[in-house]
Amino acid sequence: MDAVIRFAAWSRIALALASMTSGTACMKSFRADKVSAQPDSSLIPPAPVDDPVPGTTTARPQAPAEPAGPIAVPSGPIGTPVPWTVPTTPVATAPTNVVAASFPGATEGTTQIRVVALIGSDIVITDDEVWQMVRQRAGDYIRLAGTERTNKENEIFREELRKLIERELILSDFIGKIKKNKPTVLEELREESARSAQKQVREFKKANKFPSEDAFTEALRSQGLSIKALTRQLERNAMMNIYLGQFLKEKGKGASLADLQRYYAAHPDEFSTEDRVKWLDLFVSFRYFENTVAARQHAEALVAQARGGADFAKLVSDHGHGDSKLRGGEGIGAKKGEIQPREVEATVFALKPGQVGDVIATETGFHIVKVLEREVAGTRPFDEKTQMFIRGKLAAMIQKTEYEKLIDDLWRKTTVKVIDVP
Repeated sequence: MDAVIRFAAWSRIALALASMTSGTACMKSFRADKVSAQPDSSLIPPAPVDDPVPGTTTARPQAPAEPAGPIAVPSGPIGTPVPWTVPTTPVATAPTNVVAASFPGATEGTTQIRVVALIGSDIVITDDEVWQMVRQRAGDYIRLAGTERTNKENEIFREELRKLIERELILSDFIGKIKKNKPTVLEELREESARSAQKQVREFKKANKFPSEDAFTEALRSQGLSIKALTRQLERNAMMNIYLGQFLKEKGKGASLADLQRYYAAHPDEFSTEDRVKWLDLFVSFRYFENTVAARQHAEALVAQARGGADFAKLVSDHGHGDSKLRGGEGIGAKKGEIQPREVEATVFALKPGQVGDVIATETGFHIVKVLEREVAGTRPFDEKTQMFIRGKLAAMIQKTEYEKLIDDLWRKTTVKVIDVP
């Protein structure tokens, strides 16, 4: 179970880093009195599922099964969850032309795929597509049981449904503008999104070390996913991020030096620093030498090499006897009181970046340390690095506000009907 949660956590982080923007969505009351222009239904197909067998009734389980190893599918900009707003408009009737499709492990008599949201007149989101997103957050509920687990799953379902609705609102707006202003670019956009999706699929396979294509496919099937479904989600997210990247790029510019200075003065806590150090550690153990004198001589020879310009990490790899070899030479601890072993702390904090200390004796051997980075307690100066940090933070704040305004506007202009949520 811990492996499953670690896998899910890694996947969510990777996808969050891949997103070009993030923001907190504004969930507004649904309105039925305004209908958006109909987007091209060929560009926004129904949620992907395995092709049904002709002439048969196919079905799927209602609730998600416990995942065997989550494969994350991005569901749009990731932000702080917003409470679900129950629609005040009458519940819509699901379109009659939505076809249920097969689902791994489905049996006769299980609940068929349901449409849970209708955007405009022809964009549908099914419960199957939402559950695909829920399963990627298994770490949030996998250790829960009974009613507590059900409630958590339902909460996540609503959050992921909101993200999917927002994604389709953004894509509908984007595609509509392209068709109006630069219709020839549409095919290029599709191709670029497809390339991005294929690249991410390759990265998933490589990062999770699937031994074969069949193993990857089986991992997806165990979660009710398919290559087709995964690829579609990645393609649509890539397309959305292209639009948001263009839309928000200019919005975050324009902060003046005075703006930066005001932020710096108003947020002193953000620029206070503690004594911190990043350092390397090479341990020479007594037990590999006839006596302590021989061990010290070997350690001092290594100090001479390190001070002479030798690659310290390579010295650790070739001559070290401690576990720092497993960390590329990195020492344990960054703040005072955290440094291990404690005998080296005074030396570590006395050195400047790039310096190598003298041999330090401990009960079991000798340590040689090199400081890579040093941060002294105080206040970060208002230098170029700090200004870049503030500029980036202000840009992110502006972009978040602009994203919320965009979503708010799209909710007002488009009829969104939530048909059924748990």
